[in-house]
Amino acid sequence: MESLLTSIYSDSTSHYVSNPYPKRGDKISITIRLRVNDKIDKVFLRYKKQGVEIIETMSKQKVVNGLVYYQAQAHCLDQFLTYQFYLTTQDTIYFYTQAGLTTYLPDDSRNFKIFTDYDAPSWLSKTVFYQIMPDRFANGRPELTLKADAFTYNHKQPRLMNWDEAPLEYSEVSGMDFYGGDLWGIIDRLDYLQELDVNGIYLNPIFTSPTHHKYDALDYFEVDPSLGGEEALIALSKAMHDRDMRLILDISINHTSSSSKWFNKTCEFYDKS
Repeated sequence: MESLLTSIYSDSTSHYVSNPYPKRGDKISITIRLRVNDKIDKVFLRYKKQGVEIIETMSKQKVVNGLVYYQAQAHCLDQFLTYQFYLTTQDTIYFYTQAGLTTYLPDDSRNFKIFTDYDAPSWLSKTVFYQIMPDRFANGRPELTLKADAFTYNHKQPRLMNWDEAPLEYSEVSGMDFYGGDLWGIIDRLDYLQELDVNGIYLNPIFTSPTHHKYDALDYFEVDPSLGGEEALIALSKAMHDRDMRLILDISINHTSSSSKWFNKTCEFYDKS
């Protein structure tokens, strides 16, 4: 297994999938890579087609630089195709998913996934993105910076940091070490980003939250006031539009803060949560 761990690989990109953006009804070829001397007897591709489990024997396609590539076809009849690989030796069956290699059958949640009938925006492949956590980028409005005693969350209060200080351990402040960056600071530095040939920004979550990372939102309908609120987001969007730059927002709606209006003790969902 040690050899397999270092050599086995596949993903859902064009390097290992003949068409990463298939239409429903298309047949695509899926490839997995192994080392020549891994002593694998057979390789199988497992996927579901309209709820029916399909297991295809994969055939050896080529050997390059000591690596062997196996391939099989899959028929895309659903909204998305999820798949995993089985590898057999004389005495063991291995399973390979996005989570890695195991000797037990993993559940389908870690399968490789391909969406059908997905049309990526034409501008996406031409965009150079710069990912920004707003609190850690630039302070454009110092008056917005949180005060150290602004609130208490999980028995801790915000810690204000100097820009040359290293971030604190999560166990120490629960993600509440703040540097004071905001959306206005990003606007002030759009010239700098364009000098780097950046024409798109991917923003970490910006909705109201007690932490610097803001993946634990309190309200998805309000931009955090410490980042400049809705006014700053509108201004950033306009400034980027005027420069023909793209803006993508990160939002985590599959989880939220336990103190949000949906899960705090005064709301109707508390007992259910």
